[in-house]
Amino acid sequence: MKETITRSLTGILFLVVIILSLILHPYLYLALFSLVCLAGWFEFTGLFYPERKPGFKIPGGLLLACTFIIVYFLLDGQLPLYIMLIPVIFFLVMIIFDVSAKTWTAGRGIPVFSTGFLYLGAGLCCLHCLAFQQGTLEAYSPSWILYTCYLIWTYDTVAYVSGRLAGKHPLWVRISPKKTWEGSIGGAVLAIILAIVLSRFNTALTLPGWIGLAMVVVVFGTLGDLLESWLKRRTGKKDSGRLLPGHGGILDRFDSLLMASPFVTIYLILVL
Repeated sequence: MKETITRSLTGILFLVVIILSLILHPYLYLALFSLVCLAGWFEFTGLFYPERKPGFKIPGGLLLACTFIIVYFLLDGQLPLYIMLIPVIFFLVMIIFDVSAKTWTAGRGIPVFSTGFLYLGAGLCCLHCLAFQQGTLEAYSPSWILYTCYLIWTYDTVAYVSGRLAGKHPLWVRISPKKTWEGSIGGAVLAIILAIVLSRFNTALTLPGWIGLAMVVVVFGTLGDLLESWLKRRTGKKDSGRLLPGHGGILDRFDSLLMASPFVTIYLILVL
C-alpha cells in the first residue's frame, strides 16, 4: 500500500512538472529536458559501467545536453545550420574512443557511449520537431508533445492497472514477464478512446488520423518499454535509477517517449 501511494504521488508530481514546463515557457521546457538529457545519460551509461566514476561520464552527458539545446535554437531560427558541425565532430570523436576502448568487451556488446547518445539524442531532439512547426519562436507550441504524452501516460497507466487485475498472458516473458497482453490491449483501447476525445478539440487531424496517432504511440511506446526492460535485464538491474521514488529512474519514465517521439514526428509529417 505504501509503495502504491509513493508511486502515485511521484507520478502526479512528475506529470505536473512536465506539463507546466511545456505550457509556461519554451525555455522552461528546454531547461527541464536538458536535465533529462543529463540524468538519462548517467543512467544509461551507469547500467553498463556502474564501476566507473561520474567524471568518466560527464563529457558525453554535456555533449548530449548541448546537442539538445543547439537543435532547439537551430529550429528556432537563431542559429545557422553549420553550427551542427560542433556536436557532430565531438560525436565522431566519441565513436572513435568508444570503439577503441578496452572496456568494449564481448560481455558489454556494442559500443555503449555512442549508442546511448543516439538513443537518447534522437528521442529527445525529435520533441523539438513536434514543438516547432514554422521554425520560429512564435511557432513554438507544446500541443503535439502534450498529446503524445497524454496518449503514452494513458496507455501506460491503464496497461499497468489492467495487467495487475486481469493479466495472464505475458507479452514477452523473456524480457518483461510482468507485462501482459491483457494489459497492453486495455491500455490501447483507452488510448484510442482518448484520441477520439482529442479529435473533438483539435481538427488538424481527422478522426482516423487521431486513431492512427494513438496506434503509433501504443506500438512504439511498447517497444520502447520493452527495449528498456531488455537493457535492465541484460545488465542485471531492476531500475535504471532511483531519482523517482516508486518509478525508478528517468529512463524508466521516458522509455516509451524516447522510442515513440521519432515515429510520431514521421507520422505527423506524413499526415498533416
